[in-house]
Parts: sequence; C-alpha cells; structure tokens
Amino acid sequence: MEFQRKRIITKTGNWVKGRYYYRRKDELNNLWDRIEAGEHILLSAPRRVGKTSILMDLRENPRNSYTAIYEITEAVNDQNSFFKRIYESLVKELDQKGRITEAVKRLFSDRGIKSAGLQNIEFESQRANYYEEIISLCKKLEPDQTYLVLIDEYAQTIQNILEDQDLAAAREFLSLNRELRQMPETNGRLQFVYAGSIGLGNVVGNINLTRTINDINPFRMKSYRDFETKALVQQLTEGTGVDFPEQAIDYMIEKLQWVLPFYVQLILEGCDDLLPMESDKPIVITNKMIDQAFNASLDKRNYFEDWFSRLRRSFKGDEYSFIMDVLNNAAVKGEISKAEIVNIADARDLLHDYHRLIDVLENDGYITSDNEGKDYHFTSPLLAAWWKKALT
Repeated sequence: MEFQRKRIITKTGNWVKGRYYYRRKDELNNLWDRIEAGEHILLSAPRRVGKTSILMDLRENPRNSYTAIYEITEAVNDQNSFFKRIYESLVKELDQKGRITEAVKRLFSDRGIKSAGLQNIEFESQRANYYEEIISLCKKLEPDQTYLVLIDEYAQTIQNILEDQDLAAAREFLSLNRELRQMPETNGRLQFVYAGSIGLGNVVGNINLTRTINDINPFRMKSYRDFETKALVQQLTEGTGVDFPEQAIDYMIEKLQWVLPFYVQLILEGCDDLLPMESDKPIVITNKMIDQAFNASLDKRNYFEDWFSRLRRSFKGDEYSFIMDVLNNAAVKGEISKAEIVNIADARDLLHDYHRLIDVLENDGYITSDNEGKDYHFTSPLLAAWWKKALT
C-alpha cells in the first residue's frame, strides 16, 4: 500500500490556539506570578512573537480568583469609546457567569440602564461617561474576584487619539487610565495587561508622557529556546508523515537565529510546498529543503510588509529617512557601525535625537547589537534577507 502523507498545516496570519499554539508554561507561570503579585503588565516584545496568543491563553486559562476579559482597541480613537468597551465586557462577563448581584442590579436601575447582559447596554438619559460607570460598577463588585482586563493595541489607540484629536486629548486619556489603575475603588477588582504591535514606551515617550505609564511593569517575552522550537515542530508535523529530524531542526534554528513561532511556521510551510503528497514512506526534511523554504519565503511580501508599513505610518520626514538609511545599510552590508549611524544622523540634523530612534528599532525587534552599541545588525536574518531583496 502506498504511503499517504498529510499536509503540514500552519497559521501565520492571526493569533493561534490548539495544535497551532505551543504553550510556553515557564513564561505563563512567570507572568501569572507577576499578575498575582498585583502588577499591571505590559507584554514587551516585538511583533510576531505571539503576544495576542498569550493574551488569549490568559483569558481562557485564568488562575483562581481571576476572570479575564479581552478587548482589541486598534480602531478606537476616543476615550469614551475605549472605556465603553471595557464596561460592556465587564457587564457581559458578569451576566454570563451569573454574578449580577442585587447590588449591581440596583446600580443599573439607579444609572438608568434600560438593558444589560449579552445585548448592548443602553442608558435612558444623556450620553454616558463610561469611565465613571466603570468606577461605579467596581464599587459594587464582590471582592472575591479580580477582573483581568487584557487590552490589545493600547499604544495604537493612543496614536489614533493623537492623530484624530490632539495632544491634550491623548494626555487626558493616558491620565484617566493611570487613575483607573491606581484608585482605591478598583484596587483588587481590576488589573490590566497591555500588548500591541507598536511600542507603548515609544509612543508616550515621543509626547513626554512616560510618567502616565510608570505604574505598568514590562514583562519581556523572549524568542523561543531550542527545546521549545523542537516541541513546536513536533506538534505541527505530528501525524503528517513528515520526519523533521533533530539535526535538521538544529540547522533551522542556526539559520533563523532569532526563533519566533511565525518564522518556524514559514519554514514549515515552505518545506511542505516542496514535498510530494504521495510517497511509499515518511519524507525526511533535509538542510537543503530548509534553505529552499527560507529563500521561497522572501517572495511572500505580505508576510513581511507590516514591518515596513508600520515605520512608514509612524515616522515622517528626516526621522523616516534616517530609519530607512540605517536599515537599508544594515540589510545590504550585514551590519552598520555606530560611526555610520552618527554620520547618517548628522546628515539629517538628528544628532540630538537619533538615540531614541535606534531604541525604537531595537525594542520593536528590527536591529540588535552584540557589542554594546558599537555595531548593529538585523535581529532576524530572515527579515534582513527580505528587506535587502524587497526594499534596497
């Protein structure tokens, strides 16, 4: 009988769960320990590391005495809409878990709420101030549960308010959020975990409002360790009739250097495209196939375009030109020295500000230095190869 293999199914466009998600128990345990210590957390990691998948894990697997709610606020551009999202999620969660107590019902009556629960909440009177409504609701919540509010793309919301309104609106938004985290009425009842594909510190630092987030503690998510990479590969290839030997995984790790689940799945996807669907025995992945998959991924612009387009949206004028010059040089030459960076900054009249821009590129995962800032290179050889091919 002829051996029949199955395709290696990968998911590279959105957050993942089930067999596509490798649960990093050490990371999650450390994160939960920080949460249980009462911290508000910023998941600090470049894009494509899997921050949203971690948020979903927190939501679906909360520890005792915690209930987690998730909101993505990427399209929100005003503070009342932001707080409305949180308020409605809280009420829906209370309704679904049967936790709408008599005290909460009386509050709803006092506030003139016409409907609550799974339908949208409606107030009988004038437009509600949802910031105040959250505070009033927290006062009535039972003290045995803490609601962990998971906010995805918080920094993008701030950026939207800056662009669609003004600096004063952004300052007020940030200040209200800080007050909400600090006030006695929410202590022990609300905690926040933030994540996003643009750096929160970079956004608030650009407008000199770092003090409004100094109560949020970063939780740095790292690239995959070797054993995690091997477990993910095994998880994704199990039952497919494809043998990915340990030596080949080691070769892939060495080639990728900065190992993220997204990049691993790109290589697996590329290998799968090379393999015949019919064979009389399991198919063994070779180093040559990994090289071919690596090179083939460089033609898939949609997988990498966001790295470029986010810079184009976030920076203008000389700052954008400086960043592109630095990245283009690093991609073409393999690295760029501090002296070269200074020369580029000087040409753009950015000698007093270029350190901030380099910090952005480091924190967002574009470049890194192995010698304390003397030279920089792309963190990911795969991204570097795409950048060189597509943009230089």
